[in-house]
Amino acid sequence: MSQCKRPCVVSLSGRESFTYVFGDLDPERLDHVDALLEFASLYSSASEGFLTRQERPEVLRPSILGRFPPIGSNSPLVNCLTSDPQSECDSEYSAAQQLSIEALVS
Repeated sequence: MSQCKRPCVVSLSGRESFTYVFGDLDPERLDHVDALLEFASLYSSASEGFLTRQERPEVLRPSILGRFPPIGSNSPLVNCLTSDPQSECDSEYSAAQQLSIEALVS
């Protein structure tokens, strides 16, 4: 990861799940290691891997660099971003976009 100012960065991602990126971690601190292990356990059992700030281990709360929704998500947790207030998200486009991305990765 290209996080030069944040020397220890961890990312956790899963299929059809949110992706989390944490920085400013210290692998020598057991509380950081324990918090990451706890987070991984919580993440794997959470719907879509979504955890609120309060659900995450306290030591990781200030270290979050990003939380990204799954590509093509139709989750109620994700809002469609559009510059046209009359427009609605096109879930068919999102599904097609997801298939295209999966084909490129395969």
